[in-house]
Amino acid sequence: MADLIREEYSTFSPEHPVPETMEGARFYHCVFRGLELEEIQWKNCVFDSCLFPFTRFRGGVLEQCGLLNCVFENSVFFNTTLIRCKCTGSNFSGAKRTALTFQGGDYSYCSLEQSVFRKADLSGVIFRCADLRQSDLRQADLTGADLTSALLQQTDLTGADLREAKVEGVDFRQVKMKNTRIGLEQAVEIARSMGCVLE
Repeated sequence: MADLIREEYSTFSPEHPVPETMEGARFYHCVFRGLELEEIQWKNCVFDSCLFPFTRFRGGVLEQCGLLNCVFENSVFFNTTLIRCKCTGSNFSGAKRTALTFQGGDYSYCSLEQSVFRKADLSGVIFRCADLRQSDLRQADLTGADLTSALLQQTDLTGADLREAKVEGVDFRQVKMKNTRIGLEQAVEIARSMGCVLE
């Protein structure tokens, strides 16, 4: 297993690949272009302000990794799992995300519009100020998730579970909700966003 890697301003490509098994590696302002990453096992790695153009993630697990302010333009995630990762400020909107799974983690300020998380377990995931517009969250488990000030316009929350979720600052006026499970705290915030006066 390759570890103790530290790279700055480096470019990785099929001719200069990155290890598919890494632990504790650090990458700063690096470019990962056109890589075919099969069944990767990355743990406790940090990718800070990195670019992943045309890189394909097929299977594999990223565990407790930091993907900070990264851009995944024209990337592909297929059957990839992120476990307790911190991805604040990263842009996934230009990537294809088929069976991309989040298990816990922090996705604050991420661009995740048009995501498909139908029936996904997103309990406890942090989406503070994240862009989730036009996403499919039908029947998703969002119990205890932090959606503070997240963008949810034209997002479908049909059958989703929002109990114990933090939803302060969310504009629910263009959110589709039917059979959505909420608690009293969420009901108050939803009513407030609709312009209701609570007395």
